[in-house]
Formats: sequence, C-alpha cells, structure tokens
Amino acid sequence: TGNVTPTQFNETFGFRGGEFGKWNEGGDGQEVLNHAYDGLLDLADVLGLPPKAMSLNGELAIAFGARGKGGLKSGAAHYERDYEVMNLTKMQGAGSLAHEWFHALDHYLSRLDGKAFSTFTTNERGDRVRVTTEKADGNYLSHGALRKSNMRPELLEAFGKMIAALHGKPRQVPINVERVEKSVKSSAGSLDYRLNDLRGTIADGRYNRSKKTATPAQLAQWDALAERLRQGDLGEPKHIEAPSSARFSMGRQSTTVIVEMNGIYKAVTGRSFDKTGYDSIGNAIKQEATNLKALRASLADATERAARGEMATITQGSDYAENAREIDSGRVSPYWSTPHEMGARAFEAYIMDRIAERAGRSDYLVYGAENSYYALFGMKPYPEGDERRQINAAFDALFKAVEAKETDKGIALLSQAPAQPLTKLAASTTGTNPGKLTAMVANIRAGWADAPPVTVVGTV
Repeated sequence: TGNVTPTQFNETFGFRGGEFGKWNEGGDGQEVLNHAYDGLLDLADVLGLPPKAMSLNGELAIAFGARGKGGLKSGAAHYERDYEVMNLTKMQGAGSLAHEWFHALDHYLSRLDGKAFSTFTTNERGDRVRVTTEKADGNYLSHGALRKSNMRPELLEAFGKMIAALHGKPRQVPINVERVEKSVKSSAGSLDYRLNDLRGTIADGRYNRSKKTATPAQLAQWDALAERLRQGDLGEPKHIEAPSSARFSMGRQSTTVIVEMNGIYKAVTGRSFDKTGYDSIGNAIKQEATNLKALRASLADATERAARGEMATITQGSDYAENAREIDSGRVSPYWSTPHEMGARAFEAYIMDRIAERAGRSDYLVYGAENSYYALFGMKPYPEGDERRQINAAFDALFKAVEAKETDKGIALLSQAPAQPLTKLAASTTGTNPGKLTAMVANIRAGWADAPPVTVVGTV
C-alpha cells in the first residue's frame, strides 16, 4: 500500500499529537509509522470500532522513541497519564501497542466514570497536563469505579465482569442446602435472642427502671408482633423523626411492626429501644428480621434447585491472578498482579487470539502474549486455557457494550449515564462559590459528548 504519511496517519486516527525520537528519523521512522498504522487498523477491526476511535475522542497522543527517560527502564514502552501519551520505544515498542492502548482506555473510562480527573493543570515545565493521582488506583477504572458512576450501567457492568474474570473463574458444585439451613438457624437464633431479651424486661418489673410489669394483654400483643417478625412480616416502612435535641440527625427508617412493639416497651419501661441512631436495638432487629427473611427465601430456592439436580456456580481464584502474585513475590511492591497490568496483559492475549482466529498476525500491535515465551524463566504472566477463553469472552461483551459517536474532537466512546438534571445539580450545589462550581461543570462537560456550553455567573 506504500508508505504512510504523518498527515494520513493523523487523519485516520485523530491522535492529539505525534512525536518521533532521533533514532526514528528517516527510514526507521517511516517503517515504524507504517507498522503502527497497520497495527492500529487491526486493533480497530478486532474491536469493531472506527479507526479514529483509537485516539479516544482525540485526547490520546502517540510517541515513537521520543520520550525515553534513560536509566534501567529507558527501553520500556509506557503510557504517561499526565500527558496522555503512549510512548513506543525502539527496543520494546514493537508488540507493546495493544498493552499501552489498554492503559489509555482504562484511564479514559475512569475519567468518564468520574473517578479520575478530567481537569488540567500546568506542571513545573510549563506544560498543560492532565491532573492525576500519584498512585495508579486513582486513575484507572480497573481498580474500581465510583459508587455513583457517571457511566452507562451496561458498560460499567461489562467492564466489571471483565475485571472479575481476571481474578476468578467459575466452577460447578452441588448446591449445599445444609449450609443455607445453618445460616437460617443462626439468623433466627440471633433475632430470638434480641426479642426475648426485650420481652424479659417488660415481663418482669425487676429488670426495668420503672419497675412496672406488662399486662397479659400487652404480652400477648408483643408475642403476636414478635412472631410476625420471625415470619418475615415487618409491616410497612415507617420513618422515625429525630428529637429536637438531635442537631445532626434526620431520623431513621423503621417499620410499623417494630414501632408498635416499641410503643408497648415504652409504655411499660418509660424508655425506647427503637431510637433514631443506626446503632439502636430497633435497627438491629430490623436488619436481622430482613436478613432472616432473605435467607428463608434462599433456602426454599436452594431446596427446589437441589431436588431438580441443578448445580451451583461459585467463583474461585484464577490461576492467572495466582501466577501474577507469584511473579510479584520477589518484588518490593506489586506490579504484575496490579489490576491495570493484569488487564493490559489480558487485553494483549485477547487481541492476539482474535487476530489468530482470522489466520492473521500483527506483531507490532501485539507479540509474545503466550506463556511459552516465558517458560525458561518459570513465569506465567498471561492467562491460558479455559481461563483465557473466558476472559476473551468477557472482552467481547465489553466492546459490544461500547458505543462510538463523532464529536468535534474526534470519536468518543460513549459510556455516560443519563445526564443529571440541572435542577438536581443546582440543588446539590447551593452556596458553592463560582470558582469551584466552574471547575465542577468543566469536569462534567469533559466526559460528556456534545456537551452544551455552560457559563457560571453566580450561585444562590
């Protein structure tokens, strides 16, 4: 197809910028550019994405041997989070493209999630760089998402399942009904202990401050309500208002059955057990009764499934994760077993396998993602066998959940959850100073494809 020009390379993939080191000038540089061009086209083809999506909405840059730092690791390909650039070096750039691109994707998705920063700063060299955390876990989605993620639930779930596949593998075992029965018995005993302890206090005046004893009618009512709890009937939700003296409490959610039992208890003893604090006895009873109800449902389900001869699927630690920890055992700090490195190596294996299935190879994109290459060193850094196939399937599902859309910067991988209503944003930011609110809006817009212009003029 002839040599690729830098203009053609940029028009095809839309990288924010590209650099060549001195060694890459001339013939070497042209050869590397050709290989990178072919490798990125192969990557886009395997993932089912437009070539321009490889630059992650035009936010990613690429460098060829231009950003080596010298020293023992001067030959290592790497991804720089602050500059958002993949550097593929002379000695180890070939075959590392897929690995480094996954790091860039991991960082990009974490920004869309909202965990990693979408804002910029100026570093000591005067360069405009992305704000990042010193530790990797704050920058990569592979280390976990926010509790209230900004990503579409479908994509977040697919990414989570892929990460889970790296660390565990499913195994079929007989359904253990006896273990569920023991859990039900233990939970029922814990609930009985609390209910009987409270009943003893109202049944014998010697054990309460008022020295009063419940009437037979009150005890009968108590027993009926307690039995409802034991059977999983908590009544309707009931909000308990905090006393006026509680400055920082907004109350707590109880249930009508527990509130009625508390009324009996208070009428006899003059005190409440269902208080607004989450450490109250009433809240503990609510949690235990809820848990017992769920366990009984699980027992019924397990009993039916076992009678049909069904098996249960459990997850046990993967050999891939165990092998990575073993390689790390001689290191001061983990590297091979970190989630972002495990994800990047598994992605290498996935891309190599999918290309091989088409009777092809793309050595500049990925090379040597097989444990046979490391047998001499007694290492197994890549997934293999059934685990590898399961992880590959998880990657397939992940990229099926990704949507691409053209923006004014490039092609974004759309993964946002529905936009937060402006009224909700305003309510949650009342009183925020304009400078801080401007930064918050900028952070939201950075991960929002086709975001409308927003100007902060003040707050209320």
